[in-house]
Amino acid sequence: MRKSLLLIAALLSSLPVAAQLDQGQISGTVQDSSQSSVGGATITAVSGQGITRTAESASNGSYILTNMQAGNYEVTVQAAGFKKFVRTNVKVDVAARTTIDATLDLGAVTESVTVEASSVQIARETAQIGRTVEARQITDLALNGRNPINLTLLKAGVVGGNFNNFNPNNMHEVFSINGGRRNGNNVTIDGVNASRTRGDFTGSAQIGLLNVDTVQEVQILTSTYPAEYGRAMDGQIRFITKSGGQSFHGSAWEFVRNSALDANSWTRNQSPNIDDSRRAAPFRFNQPGHTISGPLFIPGKVNTNRDKLFFFFSQEWLIWRRERTVTATVPSALMRRGNFSELLDPSNPYFRRARIVNDVLAGTPFAGNIIPASRVSPNGAGVLNAYPLPTPGFVQGTDNWIKTLPNPRDSRKDTWRLDYYMGKHRLNFSGNNYSHFEDDPFVSNLDRSNSKWDRPNMFGSVSVTSTLRPNLISDFTFTAANDVVYIGIYENEGQPRYLRGQYGLNFPFIVPGSKRIAERIPRAIIPTFATLDGSSRPVSSSGPMFNWGGNMTWVRNSAHTVKFGGWLAHDQQNNNDQSGAQQNGEFSFLDTGHPLASGVAVANAALGLFDTYNEQGTAAYTLLRSNSLEAYVQDTWKASRNLTLELGIRYSKHQPWYAKWNDIANFDTKFYDPAKRAVVDPRGGYLISGDQYNGVVLPGSGYPDSARGRANGSTLPNVQRLFHDLPRRFVDSYNTAFAPRVGVAYRLGDKMVVRAGGGVFHQRQMHNQGSLFRNAPNQIQIQVQNGSVDQPGGAVRRDFPFFIRAFEKGAKYPTAYSYSISVQREIPGSILVEAAYVGKTGVNQERIRNVNQLLTGATYANPGINATALRPYHGLGQIDMTSRDGHTSYQSLQLSLDRRFRSGLGFGLSYTFSKSIANINTPYDAYAWVRALDDQDRPHLLNVHYIYELPFFRNQRGWKGNTLGGWQLSGVTFFRSGTLLSVTDGVDVAGVGPGSAAQSWNVVGSLAVSDRG
Repeated sequence: MRKSLLLIAALLSSLPVAAQLDQGQISGTVQDSSQSSVGGATITAVSGQGITRTAESASNGSYILTNMQAGNYEVTVQAAGFKKFVRTNVKVDVAARTTIDATLDLGAVTESVTVEASSVQIARETAQIGRTVEARQITDLALNGRNPINLTLLKAGVVGGNFNNFNPNNMHEVFSINGGRRNGNNVTIDGVNASRTRGDFTGSAQIGLLNVDTVQEVQILTSTYPAEYGRAMDGQIRFITKSGGQSFHGSAWEFVRNSALDANSWTRNQSPNIDDSRRAAPFRFNQPGHTISGPLFIPGKVNTNRDKLFFFFSQEWLIWRRERTVTATVPSALMRRGNFSELLDPSNPYFRRARIVNDVLAGTPFAGNIIPASRVSPNGAGVLNAYPLPTPGFVQGTDNWIKTLPNPRDSRKDTWRLDYYMGKHRLNFSGNNYSHFEDDPFVSNLDRSNSKWDRPNMFGSVSVTSTLRPNLISDFTFTAANDVVYIGIYENEGQPRYLRGQYGLNFPFIVPGSKRIAERIPRAIIPTFATLDGSSRPVSSSGPMFNWGGNMTWVRNSAHTVKFGGWLAHDQQNNNDQSGAQQNGEFSFLDTGHPLASGVAVANAALGLFDTYNEQGTAAYTLLRSNSLEAYVQDTWKASRNLTLELGIRYSKHQPWYAKWNDIANFDTKFYDPAKRAVVDPRGGYLISGDQYNGVVLPGSGYPDSARGRANGSTLPNVQRLFHDLPRRFVDSYNTAFAPRVGVAYRLGDKMVVRAGGGVFHQRQMHNQGSLFRNAPNQIQIQVQNGSVDQPGGAVRRDFPFFIRAFEKGAKYPTAYSYSISVQREIPGSILVEAAYVGKTGVNQERIRNVNQLLTGATYANPGINATALRPYHGLGQIDMTSRDGHTSYQSLQLSLDRRFRSGLGFGLSYTFSKSIANINTPYDAYAWVRALDDQDRPHLLNVHYIYELPFFRNQRGWKGNTLGGWQLSGVTFFRSGTLLSVTDGVDVAGVGPGSAAQSWNVVGSLAVSDRG
């Protein structure tokens, strides 16, 4: 890998200047009135800043102006013996190809024919499926909270969150594009990678946020895009910021929301707290900001003509003072004393049916559903006491507790851009700082713990574009970004409710070593009830990313536009957040499973009978590293005036993540020796003898000197034996990740085009947050089955099997095979309609299964035997293996209708009819994957958006026009199918023991949900 990186670095450094800027192109054909080609014509494009680009038409009349900065241009075509042709207001979009055909009339060149460009832009020369959201839509559409990432949802085939949710601080990418994974998209800002490398197939996050007034346009590429775009197997979401011009411009705003204008919520209206029920939750939201742009000049000395150096700067603040109201289901006061008599009432609010608490020792139900005081576990009662008490007089469904606490948020966004034109060269600097602070008083919807967020994110880039010759252009970009997260903890209402001693909890921990907060309450999972959670705070992490990239564009005879380039990346993840809530213990209580179970999970808690207990050891600090290389060649061949072919191939080599201190661990079946397997007590599930690390391996040949005193495992005895000179990354390198792309665009006249294409798209390497650095010996996590809350490890200090996360060796990159065919046509009213079939097949998709699961029916065949003693890899606990052998399939019909804003009206409509099938959901039976509808399947998606400028006083000047004119109506409306319903619960019907997914119901009789409790 190192040799490959050095070779490509040398290649890139040899280019005059060369990565990928977000640019477009203008191309077309020049002909005379008899439709004969005109060669040798001069085509000139002048930007709004006065920057000029020229090209010459070939003998077949075709021409191309490539690497054009997004914006408006005036295009002039001149040839001897013909009148000058002028097209004004030509819009060049990011990653798009604008077609301007010119028909020249005989006459003197001093004469001219001027035509204003149409607002309709048919994609005549590309097969890619995408959408451009322009500045007017960005600033004028009703974006609740002004978060521009929501604009992605306007494109057909995109499934995500609610467009109208108030989420001004949301940084998480939750979009599925054409049936893809939620982390399968690449987000860039001015060419800077803005997607953090930390995540898994359930999602990732964006680095920083922009305010909408800085965004010039958003380009959303969803299918069959060219080889120059990589890093993602699904979609490309590209934000382009505004730049300055020859005149100064500025704006200022203040968006305000206030609870004085709100109605109270239904939940608060039900609250017995008069302060909640009499008014809406206090809410003060202020979002002020400003922009300023223009030329940088010193009269008579620097940039005198204001045509070389331009700037753009913007700031926005978010000051949000609100109170957050939550509801939850908590144990009643009687339950905390072992009294479950209220559950005998069939109309009880917890289960809506009678539940019997059985005494397994006596073989009969407890009298009156009341557990004798002598049988109530002190720490089991302590778990129940750690929940807040029900709110008197409040019942909402099963919820019986309501609480309101302050949830203040503050953020700031700084965005800047500097463009410098130096003859044949354009130099660009851009960047963004984003800071976010928040006090979140609830964890798992309870007030026992909280989170104090401090998230400073930043990114920046420097790029150079050079016109070496009229037909040879290079560009180079260097970018840097960092995703920093600090999460602290504070006292709610001046009380440290996360400390366990106040609730009578004093059970001994099993794993030796320090805790972040030693006396924190455990996590407790009880069906029907809220999850008790002491959280894992304080934690921190950072993710620096550095990218170098270069492109070279060669226009050959105006028929071929050949583009090639390379891209290098160095990514880091510095994780100081490896302490889940399990560090202070995690209890899971189920209705059945424990040999002494009462049949009701919350009663089992009172009895102190847990089904599963997890505990982590000392938190670790791990430095992860990865390098990446990508290169491509793309030829856009204009085979004829009507036919364009796109042929390209991309190569990717992503280095699997490795730890700087070799402090990650894996489970490898080759190193599991059955002859040395540990002996497990069949009743208690603890280790009697044998190798606790059987099958666990460490990378490389040992801990480096820099790891001493830093990597937890380096301080433990008898660990060096786990090194076997294995690759530092465990996963084999993948050297054949080639991704061919092909596209065809055929014009049927000037107002219709047919497009088709397909290609292979590889996904970048991401490090899974449940990854290998959380394994023993770096961070020990044990798992106990069927024990007592008072003594999770038993009366005597014992060792228990490790909980292990593993990654399958030889995993290829997640890959998508995408294909589409579409028809696009302009219809009267400046409206563009498109119909497309879009399909995608995903292979090598990530999925997780417990490879140390019991065989089906094992618990039934071995009554009274602890599940740990029945596992295939004896001596180890749950082993969650991540493999890349999943498969997805997506088929869709996508319809869209768009009118760019013109003459006071702009609107769009998109409809998707689709089906998405996958086999990647974690199965309850690790030996049998289930192929079913994907959890992201939404058969019907329809969205409509519009901007209408009211005609009143629209063109009037003076105070009437300024005050009464310019008003508009805008809105976005979504209709879509609901999410899938999974009929599962935690009962181990299959007899495979704990550690796998929830299982399907096994019902004889009524299927009513109410009858299942």
